[in-house]
Amino acid sequence: MPLKKQARHQLASRLAVTALCGLLALSFPLIVLPSQPWMLAGIPLLYCYIFFVWLVLIIITRRTIGAIRRTSESE
Repeated sequence: MPLKKQARHQLASRLAVTALCGLLALSFPLIVLPSQPWMLAGIPLLYCYIFFVWLVLIIITRRTIGAIRRTSESE
């Protein structure tokens, strides 16, 4: 497999792993942990957790898609 196709394949695999990690982070056993009655700056901890996971997933996905585009453009 040529180097650029291999790099694109690895980046696509990273997207799949990101999706699975996001699914795991938002699944029942882990989402119950921050559902305590605590507040963080007046916001329930569960909402902060969900927003943080969502933000991290968006950042990782954007960086990975940007890397895929750069490898496609350099061909």
